[in-house]
Amino acid sequence: MSQVERIGLPPSLLAGLKHLASLHNPDFYEKELLRLSTHATQRFVRCYREELDLLHLPRGLLPDVEQLRAEFGSRLDVVDGRADAAPIDVAFQGLLSSVQQHAFDAFVSHHIGVLEAPPGAGKTVMAFALIAYRRVPTLVLVDRKTLADQWRERLSEFLGLTKREIGQLGGGRDRQSGIVDIATLQTLANHDDPAGFIAGYGMVIVDECHHVPAVSFEEVVRDAPARFWLGLTATPLLVWPSTPIRSADGAGPGRAVPQSMGGRRR
Repeated sequence: MSQVERIGLPPSLLAGLKHLASLHNPDFYEKELLRLSTHATQRFVRCYREELDLLHLPRGLLPDVEQLRAEFGSRLDVVDGRADAAPIDVAFQGLLSSVQQHAFDAFVSHHIGVLEAPPGAGKTVMAFALIAYRRVPTLVLVDRKTLADQWRERLSEFLGLTKREIGQLGGGRDRQSGIVDIATLQTLANHDDPAGFIAGYGMVIVDECHHVPAVSFEEVVRDAPARFWLGLTATPLLVWPSTPIRSADGAGPGRAVPQSMGGRRR
C-alpha cells in the first residue's frame, strides 16, 4: 500500500483521500432496494488503513491522489520504497495478434493494471509477453491447483523455461526458483510472512484477480512491495457491480480486449 503522512493535512483533504479509497457496498444497496434492514451493513467498504501518523491507501490510487493534491494546491513528495529486482533471462516465444499487441502496448507504460478479457481471449499469452518485457522475477498467484498446473505447462511453451526454472508453492509443491514461480492464494494466505515471501519478486500476476477482495486474499497482496502488478480476469464486475472499471484503451467497461483475440506460438 501507499503511505501518506496525515499529520498537518487539512481535514477536507484527509476526508477526500479516504473517499478515494472507499467503494460503494453493493450488499447495502441490494438490502435497501428490498427494504431489508441495513443496520449491520456498511454503506461503503473502506480500503484504507489508519495509524496515528499515517494513512495507508491502495497503491493504484497514486494518480488520483496527485489529482486531488492539485485541486487543493498542496505539494506531493513521492518516496519510492520499492526495490529493483535483479533481471532474469527470458524470451517470449509466441506471437501476439494485432488486438493483443494493442492491449500489450497499453499496459507496458503502466506499473499496475487489470486486463479484462473473455475466456479464451489470450490473457495468459499477453502475461507471458509482459514477463519477457519486464525481465524481472515474477510470481503468479492462482486460486486453485488446476490453474497452477496450466501455468506451469504454458510457461514452458511460451517462455522456454525448464521445470527447475518454474517454482511452485501449494498444490503439493514447495520450491522457489526466483525466476517465475506460482503460488496458490490459499497457501500464501497461511504463510507466516506473505509480504516477505513476495518481497523478492519484481512483478506479481494475479490470475482470476476478482477473488482478491476476499479478506484473506487481500491481506496477502496488500503490503507486498513488488514494482509491477497485473491482474487477469473475465469477470471484473462479479464482486463490485457498482464500481466503474477502466479499460486499457479507454474504451470503457468490457471493451479493453475484444472477443476476437487469440494467442499462438511463433
